Amino acid sequence: MHPKAVHLEGGNNFDRMRININQSLKLQDEWLKSVDRKSLRGSRLFNRISLKLLSYQMKLNLYQPFVLNGLRKKWFDEFHEYWKDCLQGHPLTVMDFHHLYFHYRTKSLFKSDKELEWGSPAEHIAHWQEPDNISLLFHYVLKYALRPVWEARLGEFLKPGFRILEFGCGLAPIYRTYRCYFNHIETQWYLADIPIITFHYDRYTYGREQGVDFICITPDSMDDPLQDIKVDFDLIIMLDVFEHLSRPMVIAEKLLDYLKKDGYFYFNYINSAGKGLDTTDGSKERISTLDFLSRKLRMISGNFAVTDENIPVCIGVKT
Repeated sequence: MHPKAVHLEGGNNFDRMRININQSLKLQDEWLKSVDRKSLRGSRLFNRISLKLLSYQMKLNLYQPFVLNGLRKKWFDEFHEYWKDCLQGHPLTVMDFHHLYFHYRTKSLFKSDKELEWGSPAEHIAHWQEPDNISLLFHYVLKYALRPVWEARLGEFLKPGFRILEFGCGLAPIYRTYRCYFNHIETQWYLADIPIITFHYDRYTYGREQGVDFICITPDSMDDPLQDIKVDFDLIIMLDVFEHLSRPMVIAEKLLDYLKKDGYFYFNYINSAGKGLDTTDGSKERISTLDFLSRKLRMISGNFAVTDENIPVCIGVKT
């Protein structure tokens, strides 16, 4: 049985949920060591049929209304299990979910125009652990429910035996795509993030699945988050991450050290003003980081340029 999350004082189980993330993750560590993991392996044919049916619903403009109204509700059932059984929240309907999403978003630092101080790794993590940032959970659950296939090309470059790192994973949209539609390809995934509510959700949801491990980035490992990992990777994913980093150049250098020659680096870089949970250094080091990537990678996909404009999803190969 998964351990219950630890609550901070002054909250409730509905519209004032206040979770002690660090203590909750410690309890979860023990559970992860003993949990019985199950294989996700599916068939190529079944996955292709599922993708076809999904594409038809989207072309007919049916998919989004089905999700928002709860007619297609696997996403909600997955969230509600975590909310009720792990966070001990009051039972919700889909309408309650939408209400709470708006409610928590008005209080969160996530979309704030406030410029924060990022003086130390501990301070960095503390900003993300603000209790009202539970809005991140609602935001990403709905975002990825509405876009269940984040990268349709996975089947083109994944190979059996690949080791894959999704860094700064949030709710791990690429792994979510894989587990639903490309799980016929046997691979090993590593999901890495700082100790925040979405990472706690990841470990609860994916921790019962074979082929996935977790890397928790602590204040002591912020500048070398893979220091205890003894493998290198065939694919490293950084989706909507660079703008949140205090030292993006350092992280780019470290991650490429762990990427195999001819390995894939999948990334984007949002042009941010450095407010809310986006850092000022994420903006200041943008050009130097992009220049570094341009020298280390041969771009095979995406509109990449060393520029102040948003960099959409690009795929580079390590040279």
